[in-house]
Amino acid sequence: MSILGLEIGTTGCSAVIFARNGEILGRAQRTYPLLHPESGAMELDSDFVLARVRETVISAVDSAGDHDPITTLCAAVQGETVVPVDAMGHPLAPALTTFDSRPTPQAEILARDIGRERLFGITGLPLHPMSTLCKILWWKQRRPDLLAHTFQFLGFDALLLRALGLPALTDFSMAGRTMLLDLHTRSWSTSLLEIAGLDFELLPRLAAAGTRVGKLPPAMARRWHLPPEVTVVLGGHDQACAVLGCGASEPGMAMNAMGEVESLAATLEMPVLTPAMLDNHYACYPHVIPNRYLTLAYNFAGGSLLRWFRDTLGEAERSEAEERGLPFTDILLAKAGREPSPILILPYFATAGTPWMDPHARGAIIGLTVTTPKAHIVKALFDSLAYDLRLNLERLAEAGVDIHTLRVIGSGAQSATWLTLKANILDRVVVGVPITDAPALGAAQLAGMATGIYRDLEEAVALTICVGHRAEATPAEVARYTHPFRIYQQLYPALREVLHEL
Repeated sequence: MSILGLEIGTTGCSAVIFARNGEILGRAQRTYPLLHPESGAMELDSDFVLARVRETVISAVDSAGDHDPITTLCAAVQGETVVPVDAMGHPLAPALTTFDSRPTPQAEILARDIGRERLFGITGLPLHPMSTLCKILWWKQRRPDLLAHTFQFLGFDALLLRALGLPALTDFSMAGRTMLLDLHTRSWSTSLLEIAGLDFELLPRLAAAGTRVGKLPPAMARRWHLPPEVTVVLGGHDQACAVLGCGASEPGMAMNAMGEVESLAATLEMPVLTPAMLDNHYACYPHVIPNRYLTLAYNFAGGSLLRWFRDTLGEAERSEAEERGLPFTDILLAKAGREPSPILILPYFATAGTPWMDPHARGAIIGLTVTTPKAHIVKALFDSLAYDLRLNLERLAEAGVDIHTLRVIGSGAQSATWLTLKANILDRVVVGVPITDAPALGAAQLAGMATGIYRDLEEAVALTICVGHRAEATPAEVARYTHPFRIYQQLYPALREVLHEL
């Protein structure tokens, strides 16, 4: 028997077929374009997305050949994205994705009428236009005709289930990203729905991640090139599934995903709703792991900062990487040296994420002289990304979330040099997890647990995850980075007004 794990992201999807031990038997991925019909819009064509998901499944099945048949499937899905559908499950408008900024006025109205503190106390989410509630209110104001014909507002998790001929369900982790879930009762918030003028029926039914939704109808199984009697299991938020998929499932542990955006996702034993969580824009919402919660921190310019350097200043390093057949980052790290850079970079080249959440922020390079070599700039790229991560770790600790171990996935996860640098700047244990499909694996683990392939999630994690290089901080190295980090902490507050003027 094998398990199909799906990931439906903002700009692409993947389908991965796993054996019980986590071995990848087949894999496929596709991309789809974001649509920008007006300023601030970031939309998706839901029908096109689902068609691409189906293509990945068919392609993955074909690539797996004659391996054990798939017995169950489950999906990890982007949060906040929402689409209105009619009674047949057909989309009535393009989906609004996470960073569609048009609902900003609706967020301001909620802040005025309900208050940020009350919203955070009920939902665990700092108020932001990305929330599903703001998007629904935007439609309600802009398209009252649309609302009159809407049967439900669905995320891509429930939309996929409808497309597979099954009931529309959403798990608590996905519901926790909507700003409509009462974190304490794990039910849709009666008070928020009343204030928003929305009916319960407009939202999908709630269930825990890992719930068996049903068998795939025979005609649908044939259409998706899947065996008959495949059990469909409810997945969850892609970040939560990725945490499970890299084994950062215990309190005190966090996943550090090093992609275009560098994110941190930490597992919590209980809700943490301190004022400092709200002040620093840290959410607290249900995990896909039973009786656990999750919080997120992120820098919008992670790998994209390194790509900027590659495309603007790194022609020589890019050519060397191509000639030697090595990753570009390996070439950069080799040239960066081990000393802390004497210059600093404010890495907000794609605006600022947590703890500032400033859409008007910009990047900066500080401390240049006429004798500054390129190597100092290169080292500053890596140093400053780690400084920003440490800033979030310290703010989280002040808010009541202590993290001692990071499990790193994505670019750099197999680089001992990069992991060691992070460990010394962060003063934490940093462990590389050489996996490319952590969200899909987390979804597969949920499916395997629900169908008896694994006894429980602990067994699923133990059987499927292999860790790589483990880096521990060296006190002498930690001390060398302490002073530059303290200066880094002052950069954004000192430059904020200037950056806004720019």
